[in-house]
Amino acid sequence: LNFIRQHHQKIEKIAVVTDDGFATVIPHLASHFVHAQVRHFDLAHEDAACDWLGQCAHVQMRSAA
Repeated sequence: LNFIRQHHQKIEKIAVVTDDGFATVIPHLASHFVHAQVRHFDLAHEDAACDWLGQCAHVQMRSAA
């Protein structure tokens, strides 16, 4: 989140990939704080998240755990 806060104007999309139920509200909350489009994807749809981001080979995935 610190990275996003400092560089959010340069980021176009953020995919939140998790099965945590709370993550479904993240896109709505994030829209108030970041310029990027934010979407939630279940773990089972990780490929869809990567496709939505559009650059699977260059995506840096970071785990919050």
